This record gives sequence, C-alpha cells and structure tokens, in this order.
Amino acid sequence: MPYLGAPFVAEGSADGLFEVIALIRSLEPRVLVHGHPPLTDIFTAEALPAIESALQELHQHVRTAMGEGRTLAAILHENILPASLREHPTAVAPYLVMRDNFVKRVYHQSTGYWKPDGEGMEVLAPAEYVALGAARQAAWALHGEEPGWRVGRDAVVEASDADREAARTVRDAYAAAAG
Repeated sequence: MPYLGAPFVAEGSADGLFEVIALIRSLEPRVLVHGHPPLTDIFTAEALPAIESALQELHQHVRTAMGEGRTLAAILHENILPASLREHPTAVAPYLVMRDNFVKRVYHQSTGYWKPDGEGMEVLAPAEYVALGAARQAAWALHGEEPGWRVGRDAVVEASDADREAARTVRDAYAAAAG
C-alpha cells in the first residue's frame, strides 16, 4: 500500500488508488495483510478511512499547487499534513509513509515524468541546484581549474572574486595535503 502501482495500471494513479481503497472498504475487512509485517502493523483496516480522507486532501492540495505553477520540489518541501489526521492518529504513520510518493505520482501524471530542465531526474529545489553548482566548483578547484561560472537551476551567473578565491583556497589546501 505505501507505493502506488506502475503508472500504466489502474492502481498507479491517485484515482485508481481511491477506487481500490473504496473497494477494500466495501468488503469490510477485519485485517489487511501486506507483503511485509511492518506494513501490516501500520496500514490497518481501522485506519483506512482516515488514510483515504488525508490522501484526498493531499490530492486536492497538490492539484491546487500545480495550478499555481509551483514546482514538485516546492510542494514536497511543504511536508503537507492534512488537518483531518488530528482526529485519527493511527492514520498518521501510514500517511507519512505514502505522502512523498503520492505527491510525485500526482505531479508527474499531470506534467510528465522528465522535464527539459532536469526535473524528474532528481527532485531539487532551485537553491539546492545552486548548492550543487558550488560543490561542482569545489571539485573543479581540486583539479586545478578555476570556475568562471556558477550554474543554478534558473540562471547562469558569473562567479564572483570571492567564489574564485574560495576555489583557489580549496585547491591549494588539497595540493598541500596531497604533498
């Protein structure tokens, strides 16, 4: 239950998952048995209605955020915890186990899985891309190159003198240690 099925099968979508949950609930099971004991412990029949309600709220939130043009990383960083879970503490753990994968699936099924800007390959916020660029600069500095550019997700910016000096310091420290 924590993972949605493959995108090309019914349970691989939010709507398909909701249909399956409705079917399971209509059968009125006393116990839900999963392939792994920890899942059986937290995904209980009693928690299922509250999990469904929380996922419905999450689904609506994600769709609204997408309509506002927010990125997947921005939506994931919200760590959405629906208000409906306050009344159902047994549904919190299973919801948290499912949340990020559910958000990704809803987002990708609406926008496509791989984007020209690299989103879909790794889920990184713009600030994380800038940090990744800084890490790449340090790696370049270790090999004797002076980076002339800092690459962020949304912009290419010329490196500052301070950036170049930091890169030289890292390179020189590495050279001294390598001796």
